[in-house]
Amino acid sequence: MNTIIDLTDPKKHSGMVTLGYILIALGYFTVMSTSLIGLILAYLKRSDVRNTYLESHCNLLISVFWWSAFWYCLAWVFAVTVIGLPIAIVVWAVSYIWTAYKLIKGFLKIHAEQAV
Repeated sequence: MNTIIDLTDPKKHSGMVTLGYILIALGYFTVMSTSLIGLILAYLKRSDVRNTYLESHCNLLISVFWWSAFWYCLAWVFAVTVIGLPIAIVVWAVSYIWTAYKLIKGFLKIHAEQAV
């Protein structure tokens, strides 16, 4: 019986995935411009870390980016109306808290070499 041995060493890729966390977190302060770089990095690295604990981290980064972008854009739609501004502020606050929670949780798990 032939078995395929996975020669992927997750440790050689963990630095780049960690950088993805940092770039997406910096998106708070750079109007998501660094988050785009983190997103691209997560997409590129996902195939390199297939079937390792880092794959779940790449998936998390991708998911966090797209959900955050969705909620931020939705909040802007509310913000353009005076009546919707209070709703936009709540959506932004909840989105920021959720994004921070997911990134901090993932960052701690990656350093413990655990899947998210």
